[in-house]
Amino acid sequence: MRLVIVGVIAILMMAAAAGAVTMDTDLVGDVVPLQNTGTVIPLHAESNWTGTVWEYTYTIEITNSSRPITGFSVQNLGKFAFTNAWNDKNFVNPASDGSDSLFWNSGYVMPAEGPISFGFQSVYAPGTVDVSLFGGARNASGVSLGMVIPEPASMASLACLGLGGVFAVLRRKRP
Repeated sequence: MRLVIVGVIAILMMAAAAGAVTMDTDLVGDVVPLQNTGTVIPLHAESNWTGTVWEYTYTIEITNSSRPITGFSVQNLGKFAFTNAWNDKNFVNPASDGSDSLFWNSGYVMPAEGPISFGFQSVYAPGTVDVSLFGGARNASGVSLGMVIPEPASMASLACLGLGGVFAVLRRKRP
């Protein structure tokens, strides 16, 4: 039992030490697609732990877009706080106002001007969320990294693991 607890703690410590998550996604449109026929719009997402916050970065290669890019959104259903939103083009950055998405808007970037990068910082760890890229009335969407908290079952499992470890240590210390 002790070996199992030590092993689980070691795995969790290694995962925390790595502190980086990446995900590549192909964004596609549905009814009125944003991408050119037969293509996708590649999105590369990274989330890096700095020791105090997670830094999220999204890089989108827009050369397959059929229209200028006017916006990008990342789902934020938990309405989590974030800071230091940025982009490398002419978009208006989102504010941490409790909305259910981070939305960079009012931009106008031609496909030949790509790629485009967006980013922000948050204390919330990465998970998978919906993302959308806009070109006027057209869009392309997919799943990428974003702020989430573990669902209740995972939190309960971690709590039980921690309590079990405490009880195991206390039991060993008794004469």
